[in-house]
Amino acid sequence: MSDNAPEQNPVANPPSQTKPGMSAKKKWVIGGVLAAAGLAGAFYWASRNELPPPSEVTYTQFKSLIENKVITSFNEVTDPTTGQTSYLGENHASKLRVITHDVKNKELVSAIEAAGGSARAARVAPPSQWGGFALMFLPVALLIGAMVYMQRRQEKRQEEMMAGITAGAGTDRGSKHIASKAKLLNPEDNKTKFKDVAGIEQALDEVKEVVDFLKKPEKYAAMGARIPRGVLLSGPPGNGKTLLAKAVAGEAGVPFYTISGSDFTEMFVGVGPARVRSMFEEARKNSPCIIFIDEIDAMGRARGNFNSNSEQENTLIQMLAEMDGFENNPGIVLMAATNRPDILDPAIMRPGRFDRQVHIPLPDVMARFKILKVHARNKPMDMKIDLLHTARATPHFSGADLGNLLNEAALFATRRNARMIQMSDMNKAMDKIMFGTERKNLIMTQQERRETAEHEAGHALCAYLMRNLLQLKVNKLTVMPRSKSLGLVHIVNDKDILSYNREQLKGLIVFSLGGRAAEIICQGQMTTGGSQDIESATQKARDMVTRFGMSDNLPPRNFVPQQTGTGLSPTMSEETARRVDEEIGKILSEADQTAQQLINEHRVELDLLTEAAMMYETLEKEDIECLMVYKDMERLKKIRTERDEELQRMIGREASAVAVTRPQQTMFPNLDHPL
Repeated sequence: MSDNAPEQNPVANPPSQTKPGMSAKKKWVIGGVLAAAGLAGAFYWASRNELPPPSEVTYTQFKSLIENKVITSFNEVTDPTTGQTSYLGENHASKLRVITHDVKNKELVSAIEAAGGSARAARVAPPSQWGGFALMFLPVALLIGAMVYMQRRQEKRQEEMMAGITAGAGTDRGSKHIASKAKLLNPEDNKTKFKDVAGIEQALDEVKEVVDFLKKPEKYAAMGARIPRGVLLSGPPGNGKTLLAKAVAGEAGVPFYTISGSDFTEMFVGVGPARVRSMFEEARKNSPCIIFIDEIDAMGRARGNFNSNSEQENTLIQMLAEMDGFENNPGIVLMAATNRPDILDPAIMRPGRFDRQVHIPLPDVMARFKILKVHARNKPMDMKIDLLHTARATPHFSGADLGNLLNEAALFATRRNARMIQMSDMNKAMDKIMFGTERKNLIMTQQERRETAEHEAGHALCAYLMRNLLQLKVNKLTVMPRSKSLGLVHIVNDKDILSYNREQLKGLIVFSLGGRAAEIICQGQMTTGGSQDIESATQKARDMVTRFGMSDNLPPRNFVPQQTGTGLSPTMSEETARRVDEEIGKILSEADQTAQQLINEHRVELDLLTEAAMMYETLEKEDIECLMVYKDMERLKKIRTERDEELQRMIGREASAVAVTRPQQTMFPNLDHPL
């Protein structure tokens, strides 16, 4: 921190312990007195209800008191410290307590009493009571000592921080507390360029102006234009927000500071704002530069809600002042990333601060295809791998998911000691990420395997027969247990579907109920394996009626309960709710009838799919098309045999081949319009 700028010195905002008030020692003295008074009061209250100590009598007197019914209760007591046994007699009404010690020789006692004497045993001296008191108060003393130690340790840390702030931020003693935690990435170390970012072309166009401004600021100054002070990158996680910011710095060739929103949070008052000032002060010395704050919602939440606190709000206020306050910060571009732009403070979103907001959505088919090409650059991959098919088969995958997909494929190829990644490795990696790991140790009976095969064959049959309506293809059918499911059917859309019409949604419900319909037709009953299918179908039907207005018997309005401060608020009357339930039941009943009709009309194909699934466990899209078109099991066996032979020949060639990474220009064909 500069000594010539007092407004930049953290001394202006000292920690709270410098405020006048009661000293820590006085607080501890008062607390100890109150604790001792409380313990004394507790002991006094307990002693009020205690009976008087017992009086010692002889054994003969003790027997006489029992015979005259002066003693109403009798107990045998053993001293845990001496081991001596005594007899304790009590009368709670008169608060009488007497005690006599045991005499070992009972015959001697009788002889003495017959001679008119009295029997009495010598009392064993009890141990000192100080040990008991020490054990009683030791935990309390240890607790008070630990509290005193923690308090003094915290005071010492506060004093060290105050000494560092007073000495200035440039000293080692103070800088470790208030200095910026931003990490600097020099231009020569940043090799990330725009060519390394794929699938987010619209976002690239938004940030290219930032790069041009950092390279040629005089061009914008001549026109009186002002580059955005801040660029907020938002979108689901894993879509390349951090990578895009790093690529902007790499293209501009300027220093790149990275910091997380949680790095401004500290237990000491005033440290967060001091770190913000320190970060901007360091950035001014190296301008032009880029400051990137990841997960800015950790320090930029809206003020005044129940999650905010004074320290977080002070840090945010300091950030707002640095971005667009009295002090100008030329040449500093602030970029930030968040998954929750809706919870940010409105002041941070206004023009002059983060006045350019770039949303990075999940990639579509073409974007996924380009991202896969980028991740495949440094991997030896077989020429027969169809990355476009992989892009179509991975809807809702982010860029990070696609990178993980290729990494898993490389791991599968490494495990089998291959020199190149094959399409089979890609398929295994896709199944593992989308559906979970195979449960090879699960033992299923033949009847359970048949029920599972019939269920999945029903799904595949309905999807294949409605492929034109739903614009999809059946990519795989498997009865290999994965994660929580015993089998699955994977469908692939020809392109990303942006919206569905009513008939398409009904077709998806028919596909969900196809497995249950096959169980009813083949077995005459249904199993519990269709619970998730029924849940999915019911949700789609409910959305059609309550959200999308796709019911002919209800007005086009939203029937979904609204969230309020006290919970969900109903948006319809009981009569309307009854009609909504009737419409949902009508859609599900019609879909169930359609699924059973399709399966009854194509029972031959269903049986073929069932037998093939039980024989091979997994059927690829070529196998399913062969059975649906030719209805010939022998033809399928021939196709499977040829495929296995080709796989064995390929493995043999790999054993003697040299791993060669294909050049980028020959790795994939030049597809201008691959879809």
